[in-house]
Parts: sequence; C-alpha cells; structure tokens
Amino acid sequence: MISHNPSVSTQTIPQQNQHTKSKKNFNNCNIHKLLSKIHTHDFFPNIKITPVPHIFSSLGLITNFSPQYTMEIDDILQDFEQQARAPPIKRDADLNQQLVAAMLNERMAPELLPYKTELMDRVLTEIQQQQQLLLDSYEYGDSNAEAGVISSDFKLQLMIIETDIERIAYLLRLYIRTRLAKIDSFTIYYINESAGEGSSGGIALLSPAERLYMHKHFKILTQLYNTSFLGKLPSFLQLLDDTTGGETMIATPNLDQPVFIRVVCDEPIVLTMDGDDELTLTKNGIYVVRYRLIKLYVQIGDIVLI
Repeated sequence: MISHNPSVSTQTIPQQNQHTKSKKNFNNCNIHKLLSKIHTHDFFPNIKITPVPHIFSSLGLITNFSPQYTMEIDDILQDFEQQARAPPIKRDADLNQQLVAAMLNERMAPELLPYKTELMDRVLTEIQQQQQLLLDSYEYGDSNAEAGVISSDFKLQLMIIETDIERIAYLLRLYIRTRLAKIDSFTIYYINESAGEGSSGGIALLSPAERLYMHKHFKILTQLYNTSFLGKLPSFLQLLDDTTGGETMIATPNLDQPVFIRVVCDEPIVLTMDGDDELTLTKNGIYVVRYRLIKLYVQIGDIVLI
C-alpha cells in the first residue's frame, strides 16, 4: 500500500506505479458496477443504503484507500450524486402493502378474484432487480475479500436483503397457490366463466399461465374419470357438466359464505340486507357479512378481507 506520509515522493517508488494503477482501475470498475445497481434498493425501505458521497464507507466497502486514488473515487461518487438529483422514478411506497392485501383477499374470498396483472409484474420486476444487485454485490465481496476493503458487516447486510426477498417471494407463492387451489376445486365453473375473456378486453379473471394450467388439469382429470369409471356408464351419464333434472353437476363457489371485512374507503357504504334492513359500513370499521353483499366493493378496493 502507498504510504500516507505526504513527505514521501512518488518518484522514489517507481516500481509501485504499475501495480497501483492496476489496483486503482480494478476497484473503480467494481465500484462503478455496484453504483449502477444500488438505486434498486428502494424497494425494501427497511434496509437503508443511503446514496450520499460516503455511501461505501457506511457499508464498510472502503477502509484503506490511499490518497493517491481517493480523488478518482470521489469523482465517481460526485457523478452519482448529480444523477441522483434528477427527478426520481415514481414508485408506490405501499407496494408491499398492496401485495399483502391481494394475498389476504384471495385467501379469504370464496371465489377466484381477478388476477392482479399490473401488481404481479411490478413485484416480479423488483425481485429480479434485487436478485441481480445481490449477485453483483456477492461477486464484488468475493473478489475483494482478501484486499481488506470489505467489512465484517457487508455480508450480513446482504443476507438481510436476501431474507426480505424471500419474504416477498413467499407472499407471491401463497397468492398463486391459493388461486390454483380454487381452480382445482371449481374447474368446469371457471372454464365457463373465463370463456371469451381474451376477446372481451376487460379485467381478466385468469392469467395466461393459469388458463393454460386449468385446461390441462381438466384434460387430465377427464381422461382419468373416463378410464376409471365413466367409460363403463351409459353415454347420458358420462357428462361432467350435466344440468338436467333441475340439478347441476358443476361445483360452484359459495358466495353466501360469511367473511370478515374492513372498510378502507372514506364514504360510508350502505348494504341492503334481507328484507328492508340496511347496514351502514364506515371507514376502518370491521364487520362480518355475506360475501355476496360486498363482492363488488372488494374488487374495486373499497373493502378488504381480513
């Protein structure tokens, strides 16, 4: 390492110039690579990485840089500060709350709710960006561990970010598995409900992957039933969607199931009960009602299930 004593002239150590230049370019390259990724960290507000000139010192990344190339690092950080002063990209601060609310609504509702296409795309994009940040950070840490520029807390901070990513991924898996369980229980019903969705242009009940899963599941189920017992019955008894005789063989969700709800809209909601009775729902109030009565309010976001 180059001496910090200003009385030592650089001309007295010409043999170290090439080594110092190489080390300088190597560290600057890694720092520039990490700076290009650090802005994605705002998805996890609990893990604070502050974009200020001493950002890498706070992370423990720079501990023993010599004065001869500190100016180069300051130039990089100054450029980063100038870019940070530009208008930031607008992101919803409650992205995590939206995901939790969507998961709870799906789990508590007796029927399949419309697929949250925009929310799922945004969450998946943020997770991919954070995973790329972790990959680059781990590569930087492994390549510079022996150089003494990585603090003992560096990997701990990355582990905390990784844990937060796993938490978000768990919520996503729970949301998808809940929807698949409902598709398995009411396959024929949702095949009929989703018919013509692609041409209607409205809010999609199923994602393209869910629709593909549903039709493949129904095909496998039909083949199993025909091989096991339906093939041995008369043809008029082999229909899985028979509705003759006033009875239907299609299993449907129970929309009269009671659910716990919380009102989140400012305006009161008046529900018409059996007969002439009315129930007024106020903001932040918690109630138990039949799902059929508040179905539309759940879909527009005025009521959340708990």
